Amino acid sequence: LLFSFFLSFLPDPTTSMTPSTSTRSLGRDFVPGPYDVICARGKQAFCHPGNRYFRDYVEKRTDMYASATSKAQRSSIVSDIVDTVRSLGNGFVKKESNGHWFVVDEV
Repeated sequence: LLFSFFLSFLPDPTTSMTPSTSTRSLGRDFVPGPYDVICARGKQAFCHPGNRYFRDYVEKRTDMYASATSKAQRSSIVSDIVDTVRSLGNGFVKKESNGHWFVVDEV
């Protein structure tokens, strides 16, 4: 429940985002760190340590989210997840078709 709700806020990996819109460029040589969440489809993103950590972290908060009694409580839980991921690394990152990586600021 929480994971699918949270995923609805992540950018669609099949659409292109321009780095000038709410992003910070990381360049072509960037290598996602162990806590970065790669916003993409496929095995590489799914198996990346940061994505695994993210899924585990979200799963641990599913009961708390399900028992929240208000939209404000649910939003607070989602904000905590996003803030935690960002505090451990660059946060949510995406690779454009031109090979440039950037931070996705709005999740």
